[in-house]
Amino acid sequence: MWGLYCTSFYYTISTITTVGYGDLHAVNVLERLISIIIMIIGVISFSFATGSLSSILQNYDQANAKLQERIAILNRIFKEHHLPLELYERLKQAVKYDFNKD
Repeated sequence: MWGLYCTSFYYTISTITTVGYGDLHAVNVLERLISIIIMIIGVISFSFATGSLSSILQNYDQANAKLQERIAILNRIFKEHHLPLELYERLKQAVKYDFNKD
């Protein structure tokens, strides 16, 4: 009975993790248990890596949006107060430098 439960759990985990059954597959109970553990570790590792990458991209997007907002404010001030072009360019470089420094 234990072998039947192990086999059904193995095929369930293979399906859920989208590993598939393939040409080479586990034959006995020990191989199935090891395969189950490896598949679960693989899914957890992949999920962690994907989550970390998503977090990095989200933080970059938020920072980039903040930079674009600051440049838009600077552009508005430039147009409304007729700043000299040289001063505008230096302020824009300072804003970008401050962004890149962080």
